[in-house]
Amino acid sequence: MTIKKIIKKAAKNKSVTEEYYLQLYKTYYARSRVEKENLWSDMYQFNGPITVNGVTKQVEGKKIQAFIKSHLMTTQRQRCCYCKRYLVSSGHARHVEHVLPGSVYPQYVFMLRNLAVSCVECNLLKTKDVWWALASTSLKYPIPDKLRTCFHPNIDTYDSEIRFVRISTNHFSFSCYYGLTDKGRHLCKELLSKVSHKELILANDTVMNDAITKVANFSAGFTASSETEKFLMGIYDYLARR
Repeated sequence: MTIKKIIKKAAKNKSVTEEYYLQLYKTYYARSRVEKENLWSDMYQFNGPITVNGVTKQVEGKKIQAFIKSHLMTTQRQRCCYCKRYLVSSGHARHVEHVLPGSVYPQYVFMLRNLAVSCVECNLLKTKDVWWALASTSLKYPIPDKLRTCFHPNIDTYDSEIRFVRISTNHFSFSCYYGLTDKGRHLCKELLSKVSHKELILANDTVMNDAITKVANFSAGFTASSETEKFLMGIYDYLARR
């Protein structure tokens, strides 16, 4: 699947046809590679005229991201790309994850291979961590061989790298992750152990858990690099660390 096919499928039978969304997407894709800036938030916030073949229509950039997120959710079977918790419930807000962070690799922010959907916990805990030692100037996305040292949700097979057990009762919830390979062990050490620890603490504090969940769900309506999102994630992080 390509971005073009995703937009074509999602825009079918809509008043704004695929050509307009594609032109907007291509514009920001090209700019991010030339300007070396993370323009993901800029595209999300775009709401203006786009002209195709002499016809002008109003286009919202956030719809393109909604199309992409919907596709990724289906591809990932409604699960977080890292911890594999289901994202269909309100408890785990959905965020578009840039596997190679846009702050370091802005030229990849619009590439489908670099996009996945994660829960808010994984998105926040991973933050801007860079797990690979890669040149930050190359415009070509790294080949799988260059990414073999760490887990990549769009390249590696999760079941071959990680095993997990999740236990839930009326008043208790706990997840245990085990790395089968060096990649899996790295993911457990750098991220999944933190997710499991936080889940265990919050399971015993329902008031705090409810507060964090409300902030996370509300923040899902904003793009990851917007000022509002940064503010909300600051609150989320503060509550989660108490």
